[in-house]
Amino acid sequence: MYGIVINALLGSLALICVAGLVAARRVSSAEGWTTAGRTLPSGLLALSWISAEFSAMTILGVPAAAYQGDWSLLQFFFGSVFARIVIVFVFLQKLYGRGPDLYAYLGERFGPKTESVASGFFLSARTLLASVRLLAVAAITDSFFQTHDVPWIAVFSAVAVIAVAIGGVRSAVWTGCIQAAAIFLGGFTVLAYLVGSFEGGVSEALRVAGNAERLVVWNWRAPAAILTGFFGSLAAFGTDQETLQRLFAARSRMSAKRAVIFAAVASAVVLILFLSIGTGLFVFYDQRRALELPIAANSILPHFAFQAMPDGQRGILLVALVLASIDLPLVGLSTIFPGPGNGGVSGLRQLRWGSIGWGVLLAGCALGLSHFSDWVWIGFKIGGVVYGPLLGVFVVGFYGPRRSDWAATISLISTAAGCLGALWMIEKGLMTTVEWRWLPAIGAVTAASMTEMLSRSRLVGRTGQRGIRSRSRQG
Repeated sequence: MYGIVINALLGSLALICVAGLVAARRVSSAEGWTTAGRTLPSGLLALSWISAEFSAMTILGVPAAAYQGDWSLLQFFFGSVFARIVIVFVFLQKLYGRGPDLYAYLGERFGPKTESVASGFFLSARTLLASVRLLAVAAITDSFFQTHDVPWIAVFSAVAVIAVAIGGVRSAVWTGCIQAAAIFLGGFTVLAYLVGSFEGGVSEALRVAGNAERLVVWNWRAPAAILTGFFGSLAAFGTDQETLQRLFAARSRMSAKRAVIFAAVASAVVLILFLSIGTGLFVFYDQRRALELPIAANSILPHFAFQAMPDGQRGILLVALVLASIDLPLVGLSTIFPGPGNGGVSGLRQLRWGSIGWGVLLAGCALGLSHFSDWVWIGFKIGGVVYGPLLGVFVVGFYGPRRSDWAATISLISTAAGCLGALWMIEKGLMTTVEWRWLPAIGAVTAASMTEMLSRSRLVGRTGQRGIRSRSRQG
């Protein structure tokens, strides 16, 4: 039973390593490692965006949402589309060509304290998120083969390091394309099997789903969903070093903008594909009511794979789940810390060793999180705590005169602390009027307002301006 599946899994992992090592042959300097010499085409960048945006949790969660409800998840994507438009016309317009370190821009617009805090926010949030993704895919593989998750964490971390450490962003983009292809292949394989199993064909399946109101896209919650989707996507994509660094490797600013547009189209296809799988699962079990259902509806896709799918198709799905989740952000993390140093060959060596160190650290964090029962929300919802405040400070930095370094620093720290407290109360049921999806919007508006207000204040604003003038005189 496991022979075909394990061979497909090991073969795909080997392919990822080979692709990363082959892409690394053209990398000979720190600049090549961090930006690939700005030679990557928009099509490749768009496909690699898919691997960064979707993970095993998405592949499992989207079908589960459609199986239990309808297609209203598309409302969040509508907001995400608007966020990508802002990234194209604002973020890339301001940031492309300034260098691989995204947060150095905040240092220019505010000062070194803001840059350090922003970098620390990214390092902490991305470490948690990557560790959760690593732990999730190890747990999925563990449940399939009935083994322990520790060896799989070690294997997947090693694969990520081999694939990315030598070649940097060029290797990350090429391996990301392979991961995106695996996601598409896994989704279409499951959907094709479902379509072939419908009693009465696709028309009957659509009738069953329509009568059960499983194809509804728009409802009374749509405006709020679009708004939270906009702020969440803008904060996650526009202030994340790992995501934007890939776009900085584009051949031109226009090529980077095209990559964002192409990625939006590809993301829509992936989302519709897995929503269709969720609706198909509903029809499948509605037509076969004697079949056993999972205890938790969130596990409907793996339950269906074990219950109904042949070994070959099940193996393709497992490969898609694994490859979607081992894209560890080693490039972005290493670019920020320890950084490329003075560039050249010595900087390249520092970046490569830094990515290896981050790979080991992420594996250790994944092992540590495995001891907590609520590890999923720790990683996936922590982004709303830090990326929202970062978004607010970036927006303030884009427009107007240079603001106080202390004002931005205080705003980032205090707003993030407030969002963290709000997230804790939401998870404990102490705050029921606000959902965690609103945290990026709340954090962005609060941080932007506080930065502007403190910059105008007598104490903080004047202190920051004196520091700015002092550095200017020294320069």
